[in-house]
Amino acid sequence: MIRMAADKKIDITIADNLVALLSLRYYPWVDLAAPIDGKELLGWAVNPKAVKLLNRINEFFSIIKKNGEFDRIYNRYFLVLMILISSTCVRFIGESKESFPTFVRLSRK
Repeated sequence: MIRMAADKKIDITIADNLVALLSLRYYPWVDLAAPIDGKELLGWAVNPKAVKLLNRINEFFSIIKKNGEFDRIYNRYFLVLMILISSTCVRFIGESKESFPTFVRLSRK
C-alpha cells in the first residue's frame, strides 16, 4: 500500500510505524503523518475457543521474558531496525541541510 501511495495510485494509506519508517528508505519523498494512536503494541489474535493455545502463548512469552530471550530477539531485530531507520533519517536531514542553502542563495539573486 505504501508503494501505491508513493506511485500516486492511491492518495493515502495507513501502516505500522516501523513499516512506515522503513519505507522512507525506499520512498524518501513520501510524507508520513503523525501516529493515529499512542504507543503501539504487537499482539496475537487467538480464537476465543482456543484456550489451550492462548495459555501456551502466554506461557511462552512469560518464559522468554524471564530468561532474557525476549530482549535478545527484540534487540536483534527491532532495535537494529530502529538504528537503521534513524541513520537513514539523519543522513536525509544532513543532505537536506547541504542542499537547502543552495536553494536560498539562488532565490535571492
